Amino acid sequence: MRRLRLPGRPAMWFVALFILLTGAQTACFYWQQNIFRTLVLTPVSRISYWIIDLLLPAVSLLPANTWYDLYLPGQVLRINFGCTGIFALFILIAAVLAYPAGWKAKLRGFCWMIPVFYLYSILRIVIMGLVGAAAPDSLDFVHSYLMEIVNIGVMLGIYVWWVERQQRPKLANTAG
Repeated sequence: MRRLRLPGRPAMWFVALFILLTGAQTACFYWQQNIFRTLVLTPVSRISYWIIDLLLPAVSLLPANTWYDLYLPGQVLRINFGCTGIFALFILIAAVLAYPAGWKAKLRGFCWMIPVFYLYSILRIVIMGLVGAAAPDSLDFVHSYLMEIVNIGVMLGIYVWWVERQQRPKLANTAG
């Protein structure tokens, strides 16, 4: 079986594979939301709630079909898939899979990227919950702008760090 190659154009190959993988993940997400609810939304929402509950009294979390309502004093935050950063994770996964590295390197990368993603998602929701309780007027700005920029920065930082680790062995071999 021959592999599809774009001779002399590794960047084009990366972009094509990246777009294909991002689309495939998005299609799987919409096709199997129950799996993603179980693996991502529920644990991230519940752990975030437990942390916020330790910091703020009178907080409750109620599950709905595709979201969780986090009741803060005087404020209700709806935690849905977008709040978990799952779509940024899809982009990160697609970029890693499209990158020309071995499967062992990709698997090792996912072994630490996925836990870092969960920790970041939980921290992101906790911060928004604390902002929602302390400064409700600022929540829209923090949620819509600041956290989106931070989201892009965190995922890009993780990816760049991983790519640099893939380049080190190549650079060490050429230096010797």
